[in-house]
Amino acid sequence: MSNRIRLVAGVLILVALAGFAALLAPAYWRDYKFGQFLDAAAEDARQANLPEPVVRARVRSRAAAEGIPLLDSNLKLVRSSESGGWYIEARYVVPVDLYFYAVDLHFRPRGGVR
Repeated sequence: MSNRIRLVAGVLILVALAGFAALLAPAYWRDYKFGQFLDAAAEDARQANLPEPVVRARVRSRAAAEGIPLLDSNLKLVRSSESGGWYIEARYVVPVDLYFYAVDLHFRPRGGVR
């Protein structure tokens, strides 16, 4: 009987972990894709010699399209004087409701010249 209880408990724990992963995975996937976009946007801005307001508008537009709550004050753009390349950093928080507990996930994707 105790083996059956352990098996059921183990399965329930695995199901709970899979459920938590399913709730958290979309936020982490969006962050990963947004980080890739920041790399590409920094390279495009360097090649086209874009000014900061244009780069900022592109990043904010993409964040809005992806549903990323990015405030302008949390977007850092730095242009390298040596290479003309861009360093782009975005900080944002995504609230996730885990039914009985709410958690804020903090993200900081970066792209471009480091």
